[in-house]
Amino acid sequence: MGYLLATAIRTDALYRKQRCEYDLTTITRKVEIGQKQISFVEKGINRDVIMAKNQATAQAQSDLAAFQNQIFAQLGIDPNADTSSMSEEEKNAYQEKMAQAQQAIQAENNRIMQMLANYNLQVDQWGDYMREMQLDPLKQEDNLLQHEKDEAEENYNIAKKEYEEYKKYAESEVENIVPKLSGNG
Repeated sequence: MGYLLATAIRTDALYRKQRCEYDLTTITRKVEIGQKQISFVEKGINRDVIMAKNQATAQAQSDLAAFQNQIFAQLGIDPNADTSSMSEEEKNAYQEKMAQAQQAIQAENNRIMQMLANYNLQVDQWGDYMREMQLDPLKQEDNLLQHEKDEAEENYNIAKKEYEEYKKYAESEVENIVPKLSGNG
């Protein structure tokens, strides 16, 4: 009778161990999926921030180049002109206009760079807002799943230990009845 009881207990412990192992595997997979989703969303937000900044920088460079061309056209000077064939008076007039152009270009460059810095700050703030809105709920869910995983690991370890103990108990019961069946004990 002890052998049958020990076998039934061992079988029940094996079932609990397998169930806990299944639960642990399921929760582990959910944690992995959640972490991949967090990574994917974070990479997407970072990519969008970088892309917006790169586009703004390219537009700023394009605007500055257009301004340079416009100022040189307004002043009627060629920035690549050969001044060696100019008279002293023409050189002085050219250099004066070139200095005016450089001042205007520097002022416009400062204005564009300030606008770009303000825009980049806004893009960073937008990125932080998106991280907060999209990543925080995912991270909270991940924390809950991590807690469930820890509990499942603990339950699995307990069930595994119980199974090993009941397995040894059932084996000892087999040893107790074997001599009785053979007539040697």
